[in-house]
Amino acid sequence: MVVTAFEEFMDSKDIVLLRGDLISHLDEDEGKALLTMLLNDYLVEPEFQKVKQFNFEPNDFKYQEYIDQRLDEFRNLKSHLIETKPTKLELGKVKYYGHKTDKELGIGKGGIYGHK
Repeated sequence: MVVTAFEEFMDSKDIVLLRGDLISHLDEDEGKALLTMLLNDYLVEPEFQKVKQFNFEPNDFKYQEYIDQRLDEFRNLKSHLIETKPTKLELGKVKYYGHKTDKELGIGKGGIYGHK
């Protein structure tokens, strides 16, 4: 999974937009679970203490205990995401237009050409 942070609005809106792209063998639910856990690690104070300990006190960090705990949390979160997933909206048949230009399709900046 690749996570990209877009910081363009950080100063003006106090917000950073994130995009997570799945690569390799992860499915959508696994990606959501991983991103949720990553965000919680940095945004929830008790979880962030573990990040700080990992970075500043690596000799005291209990790696195997942390890995076991996180794998268990991952399994539970993934199950929860699957159980509470909303049903997908079925839009029906979609006509494929190929590589036509907006002008060929009759679409302009203000809407459909010839319509006001």
